[in-house]
Amino acid sequence: VLLVLGATGGVGLAAVQIGKICGAVVIAVARGDERVQLLKSLGVDHVVDLMNQDVTASIKEFLKSRNLKGVDVLYDPVGGNLAKETRKLLNSGAQILVIGFASGEIPVIPANIILVKFSELDCPWVLLG
Repeated sequence: VLLVLGATGGVGLAAVQIGKICGAVVIAVARGDERVQLLKSLGVDHVVDLMNQDVTASIKEFLKSRNLKGVDVLYDPVGGNLAKETRKLLNSGAQILVIGFASGEIPVIPANIILVKFSELDCPWVLLG
């Protein structure tokens, strides 16, 4: 399960397309109906509209409907509160791919979350910027 934040930006769209080609269940977060429709036209499995949906609740409901435990890869070019909120959806051993900080806020992951969610062997972080 791949969760793409900022899914209609340049790097977000690329992540969505690569995820679909690789056979991942793709969940995308965007803002506005036009962008949501674009993502749906690309075959995204679940799209969350930041304008009128609670991101966490919507994704949890989708995961439950598909009998999925959580997100395996968080693709994050946004940072900020959205990154913090969506970390709650990660499976144990999930990976976070930080691409940038469009929100202007660099994400901080507390050490206790890393210990609980990730093992050292999983290489949980990749930071590009």
